Amino acid sequence: MLRRVLRRAVRYGQQILGAEPGFFSKLVPVVVQSFGDYFPELKEQEARIISVLEEEEAAFNSMLLRGIKYLNELTDDMNKQGGSKEVTGSEAFFLYDSMGFPVDLTELMAQEKGFSVDMPGFEAAMANQRARSREATNAKRAAQGLGAKLVLTAEQTAWLADNGVPTTDESSK
Repeated sequence: MLRRVLRRAVRYGQQILGAEPGFFSKLVPVVVQSFGDYFPELKEQEARIISVLEEEEAAFNSMLLRGIKYLNELTDDMNKQGGSKEVTGSEAFFLYDSMGFPVDLTELMAQEKGFSVDMPGFEAAMANQRARSREATNAKRAAQGLGAKLVLTAEQTAWLADNGVPTTDESSK
């Protein structure tokens, strides 16, 4: 959640306010000076906070520029065609899965341009990806001779309890 807030702030600062890349970590000394007496851990961890913010901002900047470029080209093309004002779920998923572009940021930027995002389509693409990932994991386990992973649902564990199967005593762990 904190990463999401940071990324939105970085994007807003750069894209809307025109701040230079790397601006966010430069705010830390002012925050420490203002709040350090109330939160002494800020003073103790100032160098670490700056370092983490610099790393996070640098990684995010690279992804942000690619994602913004892709989304701008996509919406420009959609405007030229004069058709739908909705970014498809598959396009939003591509931004998320292939470019690391958070879907909430896609929604926000699309909205700023007068577009919406097909969230049910995005969720369907996400569910398909999860299913493919599970299948790949199961295939890998099968290839290693491990078989499919055993997963018991609530109904299955209830059936075991109803039929007198004792629970495992894990107190020794």
